[in-house]
This record gives sequence, structure tokens and C-alpha cells, in this order.
Amino acid sequence: MAYVWPLALVVILVIAVADYYTGVLVTLSAFYIVPLFLVAWTRTRFETHLLILMIVGAWSCANYLSDAQHLSAGILIWNSFIRWLHLTMTAELVRYIRRLLTINSDLANIDVLTGIPNRRFFNYSMQHVLLFPPANKIVSFTLIDVDYFKVLNDAHGHQFGDEILKKVSQQLASECMKNEFCGRIGGDEFAIVLCCDDFVDSKNRIKRLAQRISENASPCSLGTSLVSTGQLLTEVFEQADKALYQTKSGGRGYATIFDGCHYHKAI
Repeated sequence: MAYVWPLALVVILVIAVADYYTGVLVTLSAFYIVPLFLVAWTRTRFETHLLILMIVGAWSCANYLSDAQHLSAGILIWNSFIRWLHLTMTAELVRYIRRLLTINSDLANIDVLTGIPNRRFFNYSMQHVLLFPPANKIVSFTLIDVDYFKVLNDAHGHQFGDEILKKVSQQLASECMKNEFCGRIGGDEFAIVLCCDDFVDSKNRIKRLAQRISENASPCSLGTSLVSTGQLLTEVFEQADKALYQTKSGGRGYATIFDGCHYHKAI
């Protein structure tokens, strides 16, 4: 958003010049809200208040120069104060609305317990990958299931179970690089999308992922599907789910990768 400040300053200058030439009979004050909105929405509070001072200065100078003989120092100061107050209140309202929208977006897209994307937002991101896959990369979709989570939860309590879920989420998030993402699908089931150079790279990363989750959080079973061009999201989920079933049937605690034809253990 580097263009915001230059654009805001140009708009203020244009409005101030127009305000000067049209005089006090034609007001253009409402247009000063445009640069204010741009900066208040995208930049910091300090930058917003700095811009407000610039707007008040340009506005007051334009009015004074266009009708200096009718404006005393007292009136100019009073008008400048009212303008500053009006613009400040407007800016704070804009920032408040932005905060509310950010909170609502987080509530809709982020899992409250773990802080990573929920299933809704994960599916949205996955649909984007299926439509626009990264070039020269193998995309892997992996389902992660915490082994015997219900037993652990019942034996040690829900708080203990919540801590396990948080640790798994933190580990998954730390594994994600550019164009990669993870999410909590529901309960003790998670998913992660990785972009690798080839099958060997994909297998090694998934193998390391299973090891790190087991070491830093809790033993987990993983099922991976290598995404093919033109696949539907339901197909990808189904293939990964079948790979996960292979892992659970084979003893748990590792990953199984489905390459479109065969299942491969990543141990």
C-alpha cells in the first residue's frame, strides 16, 4: 500500500487548490474525507493524525487566501479547531469499523482454540490451489489425526486435550512456507498443504512432519494425497482419507502417501 500516502497528498493538494479558486461560496470540504479514509483504513493512527493536520492546514490556508479580508485570526483558529475535531472523530470511526470487520473476519475464518484457519477458510484456500496450482511444484494434501485423542482426553481432561491440539497447530503452522497453509478440519483432525519440488522432496517433508508432530506435540497418523490437475476438493479429501486409513490400519504414528496409483509409507 505504498501508493496511499502519495495519492492522499495529491488529492489534498487538488482539493485545496479548487477550494481556493471557488472561494468561500462553494465548499469542497466533504472531499477531504477521501484521503482521510484511505490513510485511516490502511495506515497507523500516528500517520492518520499527521494527515489530519495536513488537511486542516491546507483547508484553512485555502479559505484564508480566498477571503482574507473577512477572516480574523480568532475565526481562523476556531474553524481550524472544529475541522480538526470533525476529521479526528471521522478517522476514529473509520478505524473502529475496520477493527470490527477484522474481528468478524477472524471469527469466520480462524479456529478460536488453535488460532489457525478453520475448515471453512482452509477449504476456500484449497479451492484456490486447485484452480491455480503453483508452477513446477507437486502439491500434497495431508490429513493429520491425533492418535487415541479421545482416550487421552477422557483420561487427562479436556484442558490437557486442548493443549495437545494447540501444540499440533503450532507445529503445523511452523512447517508452512510460501504458498503453503494448514487448518483445523474438526475435532482432532487437521490438514496441511505443502508445495514440493518432486515426489522425493514431498515424501521427506511429510516424513519429517510426522516425526516433529510426534516429538513436539503428540503421536499422529497422517494420510497424504498428491494433488492432480483438475481434481475436485472432495476427491482430494477422499484420497487423503483413504491414505490415513492405511496408516491407522498399519499401526499408526507415521504417514501414508497416495500418488494417484499406489500407497507409499513415509517412515
